[in-house]
Amino acid sequence: MELDHTVPTVGWVLEEVARAGRLQAKSVMPILEQHGIPRTVLKDFKLGVPIPLPDGRVLRPEDFMDKGTSRKLVILSDTRELKISSSAAVHAAGADLLIHESTNAWTDEDRQKGLSERDVHRSAAQHGHSTPQVAGAFARGVGAKNLVLTHFSSRYCSKHYRAMNEIRKMGEKAFKGSVTTAADLMQIVVNIDGTVRVTEPPPSGDRRYVQSFAEREESGEV
Repeated sequence: MELDHTVPTVGWVLEEVARAGRLQAKSVMPILEQHGIPRTVLKDFKLGVPIPLPDGRVLRPEDFMDKGTSRKLVILSDTRELKISSSAAVHAAGADLLIHESTNAWTDEDRQKGLSERDVHRSAAQHGHSTPQVAGAFARGVGAKNLVLTHFSSRYCSKHYRAMNEIRKMGEKAFKGSVTTAADLMQIVVNIDGTVRVTEPPPSGDRRYVQSFAEREESGEV
């Protein structure tokens, strides 16, 4: 999908093919046994094939299976503030995980310089970027379940932890929920039920961990 940046830029939506829900075996098995129907029919039943009963009734899969699941990941790279009515918002609706750029933020350092939140927002927009508030409001507007902020300005590096904490809090205030600030080598797993598990990156300079991670990644373990 097309994003709003200073040069042509796209975002990505990765949506999983729907996975069938869990069979409610305790409910359907007694019915099959009552009519002498072998349990082997359950293989096709799970795939959506109804089971006709001798008395004329029909067992329909949707009545005996939990709701199916389908994970949705949305990645928005360089972009200005997007309207909730935009095509990007339509594509991002209901994302289990939304990763949104947050290049600029109104930090304590900016306040000491006399800059207002509007000044920072205007500067970010002029360069085709977003703030934590922009990302948080967008995520909330499209109904995203989890939000990760990324693509931070290099000016936050010297005060990384304090700056990231400020950025996270700004995003959470706009999102009305928990927010994660991304870091190199951080691992984020989207579980089947749409919940997210975050593994924090190693301490800066831990070369043994970095090498181990790279080796596991190359072997397909991560």
